[in-house]
Amino acid sequence: WMEIETANVVLGSLKKAENNDALILRLFETDGKDVTAKVNLPGLSFSNAQEVDVLERSLDENSAKLENGSLWVAIPANGLVSVKLS
Repeated sequence: WMEIETANVVLGSLKKAENNDALILRLFETDGKDVTAKVNLPGLSFSNAQEVDVLERSLDENSAKLENGSLWVAIPANGLVSVKLS
């Protein structure tokens, strides 16, 4: 039900948010290169994508966006991002 199109990005975890019914995705970059990851979410209807910290608090800077059934998010080289989908 989900496909990561960006070759140097892997899913670290997928879980239900602690305080609501949102989903939390944790994505890692593996090649040491800044990247904008694309994650296809066919058949799922989310209206909001928000980068969060490990405690699921919204970050001031948010590169995550939903477009045509896909999530796009910037990930720094060798970095981790957490995104809340609701």
